[in-house]
Amino acid sequence: MIGYASEESKKIDKAVKNQSRRVALELGARMINNIKEYNNRNQRCLPGINNSRFTWQHQLYSDQIPGLGQSAIRPDGGAFFIEGHPVLSPEGKYQKSKGNANNRVFRDIYIFNRLIQNVDYVLFCTGEGVRPTSTMYQDLCLLTDEFNVYKHNGISVFLDENGFSDEIIYTTIKMIIENRLK
Repeated sequence: MIGYASEESKKIDKAVKNQSRRVALELGARMINNIKEYNNRNQRCLPGINNSRFTWQHQLYSDQIPGLGQSAIRPDGGAFFIEGHPVLSPEGKYQKSKGNANNRVFRDIYIFNRLIQNVDYVLFCTGEGVRPTSTMYQDLCLLTDEFNVYKHNGISVFLDENGFSDEIIYTTIKMIIENRLK
């Protein structure tokens, strides 16, 4: 079924979204929650165009992603911008021993690390898919040689088969943004 997400998948997605919004609000980000705010307030978050120092958006729009065309992407944790440049995209993925979460990860990573430079892509992976014998784990090994470690301007993959507490997600995202705001 297209568009089906398990309860476990919805749980990690929601946790990453909520903790990203929490960090953004706590650190005083300008919030852009939908396309209406993006267009009507003419506050497009592009380098050199009507930017505040620090912004959070629930998604990236096509005019923010060079070479993507008419699409927009919606990372679970939205996207954080500093002076109009995207700097962080947090994402949550749950996968059983078999599934396609790893395929979606690679699409998003392509966008963030190939089309947009100097972005931290932080991935919180849960479920059986993070076991060393799984296909997802083996695919994630292509992205990084080290798990559960933050990598500036790169891909950071955090694994926990049983899931992450809100506080772990929150402190990880907050640490990255505070580092970027220095």
